[in-house]
Amino acid sequence: APVAPIVITTTLAPTPAPTRTTAAPSLPAPAPQPPQVLVPEPAPAPVDPRCMFGDKQGQVLEDQVCVTDKFWKDMAELARQNCDSYYKSGRAGWIVPEYVVRDQACLNKVIKEGDIPNYIRLFIGTANPCYLETTWDSLRYGFTRFVDLRQEHIALQLLKDSDPGTRLDLVRKSNTTRRAWVPDTRGWLRPAVAWADFVLYLNVVSELEGSDRVRFVGFMWEHLVNQVVEVVRFGFSGAGSLLRGLAYLNQEEEPFEVMEDYAEGLWECRSGMLFISDQRPEGGAAQRESEEETVRTLKARMPAKEFMQWLMRKQHLQSMAEGLNLRLFTGP
Repeated sequence: APVAPIVITTTLAPTPAPTRTTAAPSLPAPAPQPPQVLVPEPAPAPVDPRCMFGDKQGQVLEDQVCVTDKFWKDMAELARQNCDSYYKSGRAGWIVPEYVVRDQACLNKVIKEGDIPNYIRLFIGTANPCYLETTWDSLRYGFTRFVDLRQEHIALQLLKDSDPGTRLDLVRKSNTTRRAWVPDTRGWLRPAVAWADFVLYLNVVSELEGSDRVRFVGFMWEHLVNQVVEVVRFGFSGAGSLLRGLAYLNQEEEPFEVMEDYAEGLWECRSGMLFISDQRPEGGAAQRESEEETVRTLKARMPAKEFMQWLMRKQHLQSMAEGLNLRLFTGP
């Protein structure tokens, strides 16, 4: 039988309509740029020859920094902010007796009229107007919320390096082996502050030589040893010890000649402010005593750890005296 033909039928899918594409908008041609003009950097301001201390580093009677220097302005501003906060706390004239507040003003006056190098003025004197009060508060009550060793020791590090390009400052904390790390110690425990303070002082004095070293050790003795005795044992403000220490750093006269001038200036200022010369808080002493009695009474009035630190400072500085007659304050 005949075979029927096979018919294959295919159904094609409809061809999709071509997709319309939208051309991306063309960007406008860049506007022609004006020719670049290189503006030369301004020439550095000439340096006052009196403000160049590169060859005088380590000389304790030299300023090491000018009052027109940004370093001075930054450090003075740090002190101003700290003192403003301290005075707002209300402790000055309340917790800290009024005679200490008055002595702070007298200390500032005597230092302003004296021939003290600038690096010292940055932390004792008008650039740091609450130094005496915060130190007294720390020694008597362990109140360290406003005791910032940066104010003191960044300034003292100028004796090691006063070059504006490399010196230690509030930004450049410590980036060479010759510098010490100076911490913000506000709120530290009193023994920690005292230990850091002494280590930083040793860091500076270790690089001083000859008469500069001797003068600086004399200053350290009055500041780190006798000021503690004056405040804790005898209840004084500490201004007398500070001025005896600063006499070693006076630029024009010998220490023992200027000590009398400083004492007279402090006395006149106190009298002018109606200050009672022998005013003291409880337990004050009115006559000199032996060194053994002073040390024994101080030990009884200080926490054990703080007394041992003080005794270590005393013995260490005596070993560095190099013929300097370091006398312990044993009363007025």
